[in-house]
Parts: sequence; structure tokens; C-alpha cells
Amino acid sequence: MRLFVSIFVALGLVVPTQAELPEVVSTFLDKHCLECHDDLTAKADLDLTLATFAERDRSHYLSWSTLHGRVEETEMPPADEPQPSAEDRAEFLQVLADHLASIETDERKDNGRAQVRRLNRLEYEHTLQDLLSLPGLDIADSLPPEGSAYGFDKSAEALDFSHVHASRLMEVADAALRSAVAPQQKKPTSEKIRVVINHASLKQDWRGMMVLLRQSKAMPLIGQKIDTTITRYKGDFTKGDPGYATDEAPHFDGLALFSNGAFNLPMVVSSFRPKVAGYYDLRVRGFGVLNDFGKLVPSDRPETVGFYTKDRTLGFVDLPAYQPTTGSVRVWLEPGDEIIPLAASAPFPRIMMAQKGKPGKKLTTPEVFRNFKARGVAFQWLEMEGPIVENWPPQSHQALFGEHPVVTRVVEPTRRNEKPSLEVIDVDAGEEPRKQAAPLMWKFLNRALRRPAAQSDMKLPMRVVYQKLNRGEPFLEAMIAGYRSVLTSPDFLLMNADKGPLSDHAIAERLSYFLWNSAPDPMLRNFARQGKLSDPEVLRQQTGRMLKDPRSDRFIEHFLDKWLKLEDIALT
Repeated sequence: MRLFVSIFVALGLVVPTQAELPEVVSTFLDKHCLECHDDLTAKADLDLTLATFAERDRSHYLSWSTLHGRVEETEMPPADEPQPSAEDRAEFLQVLADHLASIETDERKDNGRAQVRRLNRLEYEHTLQDLLSLPGLDIADSLPPEGSAYGFDKSAEALDFSHVHASRLMEVADAALRSAVAPQQKKPTSEKIRVVINHASLKQDWRGMMVLLRQSKAMPLIGQKIDTTITRYKGDFTKGDPGYATDEAPHFDGLALFSNGAFNLPMVVSSFRPKVAGYYDLRVRGFGVLNDFGKLVPSDRPETVGFYTKDRTLGFVDLPAYQPTTGSVRVWLEPGDEIIPLAASAPFPRIMMAQKGKPGKKLTTPEVFRNFKARGVAFQWLEMEGPIVENWPPQSHQALFGEHPVVTRVVEPTRRNEKPSLEVIDVDAGEEPRKQAAPLMWKFLNRALRRPAAQSDMKLPMRVVYQKLNRGEPFLEAMIAGYRSVLTSPDFLLMNADKGPLSDHAIAERLSYFLWNSAPDPMLRNFARQGKLSDPEVLRQQTGRMLKDPRSDRFIEHFLDKWLKLEDIALT
């Protein structure tokens, strides 16, 4: 009974006189509570004769719901006190549940099912990625970390808003918009760069792999056989001796890796440096192998090559066992991204192999690899082709400026080894840029807002644009300022939370941010515009379509990151 009383005190449960309570509740409290907690004794300063059960009284919703849970779990009354019968307990819980349900129903009628909330930082990033056609846009970490409510960061309770958020949102919106602008006037030429696995190429293009060869951690191959003509010495780190590896004829034309880690080495392919953001094809020629204590034998499964940058995974390619094959993956790269290929399916993060013999002594490869058995990947060549550009300006630029080309100037280098570069200084909007601004803004608004745009939505962004143009600022700067005002406006940042039945556009918004962490795509918006999303069958079909879309991976990753705290896995 003391536990029962202490919980009531902690809950602050102040409820009308006993006469106002339903008979079932009054009887339950009388039999199990009031002996010690009436107006005369009031142990622990708790007088249950003051308990309220008023209709539409929301002030004690949480208290009553907590009490319901405790009684339902038989935690109240305490085990050392007389217990109610199963029938009495069930009847008490049902009346209490009905009261709680009525309060919740009234709350939804008055205020809707959800509170107004802003987009969290991941939702904001994904929304801009899709809106601006920039799959590689990375801005979430530039925004303040989110709070958490009930383990997730999608509740209004967790998503506060401050001047810090406002300032950062302005910065990241500006950075995203500038990333969307075409970097040059002419369509960039697609290049194909191939790195063949041989002694000369590794020294120039893949130095990390050369170090692994020198340290006897990469198996040299001639075709599908082990090359035993390698002379190597891993060096002496304490003396600053880097070691060496020489290759006598016949020369190796492949290297097998049995580790999925980079050994803290620069495993970057140095000639793979994209200059323009866009899609690129990464290819690898090779096959799966099995090292059986120094003997190369056919494996019983395909092996996987993973392509990475320093901060993200790009994609994977499967190569069959003992059958040289070319695999390809199309990825989005940013200028300056460093490409790191690794044997992703290899079992070991690191393999330690003893270096035997004196410096310069010729070692046979089977001897070096005789101390372990493992599957790995044989690399024969690597290739990067891109950017893969079908139309120019790119979609990101067209989302802001249509077909209007950029205006550039040549920037002379300031350092000896640098080359002249191009700098975008404006967008060519013709002789009357003011006439071009409104149509571009209207098109942008209809894509950015998750509802049909109205002429009133044009007032603020166009005022910003015209102010800039009147001051003689470039068309590029004026439009970016206007677009930024849209991307930081309440209509863009806040989720629809109107009370009453959801409109089709509200359904589209909630569904897309649930499954994609992003805004509705054109197809979903079209169904909303036609009023068809209220049809359960159409809604079911669209849900199925969205789950099959690669963007649904965002939901899986975000849900698991929060539910299982996988986002913190690096800390362990």
C-alpha cells in the first residue's frame, strides 16, 4: 500500500469528490486505497477523496495513464497488500482506459493528431538532395545535433528551434544552392582512366598497394598463378628505410588481397580525382581467389570489391571465383573525392605475415603466404569513367536557372604548381533579368513547397530578389538570396499539422517523410493534386512503390540508427 500511495504522490494525482467518480473507480479506490488515504488519515499527505475524473479534463492524462499501466502490470497495489480479483482489476482498467481514450479523442478534435514540428537535419539534407538533384550533398553535420524523444528525433518534443538553428540553416542552404550551380559553361568531357596492376603503374597510381606488395601482404599473380620472381624487403621503419620490391620477368599482372582493411596506408588511387561533381562509372577487373596455406586454389564463392572515399561507402562489385571478370558500379562523386578500392569480402581486417631473410633476399611467394588460409580478391586493373553527363547544364542547375548558362572568368594561380581555374561569377539571364526572375521563382516554389504554391508565396522571395537587383548585384546572387529565403521559410521547414482530416497533400508529406525522409516526388504530388491519396487502394499502391525505391534505405538506416543506436557503433 505504501508503494501505491507513494506513486500517487509522485504522480501528483489530484482528482472531484468520490461522488463524482464512476462507481467502479470509487469502489476500487475504497477497497484498496482509502483505508490509509482518506481525508482523516491521509498518509504520505495523500487524500484520495479529492481525486478528479472530470470530463475533458486533460491536466491529469499522463498521471492516469501511468496509473493504468502500473495496475495492469500488477505493480499496484503492492504485493504485500490484499489484491483485487481479476474481474475487479479488469473492470477498473477498462473504465480508466475509456476515460483516457475520451481525453485523447477530444485532444485530437481540438488540436489535431500531431504537433507542428520542423524538419530534422537529416530530413533537411535529404529534401535538398532531391530538390536540387544533388545526391552527394552533405550538410547534416553542419547543423546543430538533434534532441531525442522516446528514442527518436522526429517528435516535436525533440526538435527545438533557436537563433543558432536559423543561422546555420541560412549557411547550409546557401552552400547547397551554390553547389547546384553549373561549374562551367560547356558540357565537361567524359574521361576514362585505367590503372593496370603492374610494377610501374602501382608506383605512380596506387602506392598503398605497392607498400603491401613490398611488405609481403599482397600476393603477386601472373594470370591465375602465383608469381614467384618477386624480390622484396619490407624495410626498417625505425631507420627510415622504406624497403623495396623488384619484379623479374615474367612480370606480375595482378595482385591478390586477403584483408578488408587499409593497414593505415594511403590506399587511394591517385589518378582517380574527379574534377566535376556527377555520376562516374568505377570498374574493376579481377576474380575471387582462395589462398590455401601458400597454394592458390579455386574458391567456392564470388568475392566483393568495395569502393570507398574517406568518409563514405560508394558501392560494391561482385567478382566470380577464379574467373577474370569486369564489374562496374555507378556512383556520385564530388570534386576531389579520393577513391579507395578494398577487398570488402576478405575475412581479416589485418594480416600479419613474418618477414624472413635478410634485406634483398629473394623470397618465394608460397613461402610468404604459407601461414594462413583465406579468401581474397585478385585485382588486374581498375578504371574510372566520367562524369556521365547526358544534358548540360546539369539537373541541379536547371532546378534553379533553367537553361540559362553561367558566366565565368579565369582565375590565375597564386602558387607555382597550380593551374588557371574557372570561377562562376554570374548567370546569363539576358538583357532583362527582372523578367526572368519571377518565372524561375514560381517554378522553384512549386517544387519546393509540399503543397500547391500561391501567388502570396512569391512576395517575400521576389522582394529579396528585386532588392538585390536594384543594388546592381549579379543575377546569380539575387536569385540565390531569394531561393535561400524559401529554403529557410516556415512553409519549407515545418511539417503540416492542421487539425481535422488530413488533406491529400498532408498525406503525401507524412508518407514521404516516413519512408524516404524527404519530400514527396512528382508522382506522389500528382496523386495528391488529383485527390486520390485518400483512396486506401491508391495509398497502398504508392506505399509499395516507395518501399521499392532506393530512397527507402534512408528509412531503414535512420530507424536502425535510432532504435538500435547503430549511429553510435563507432564509439564501441
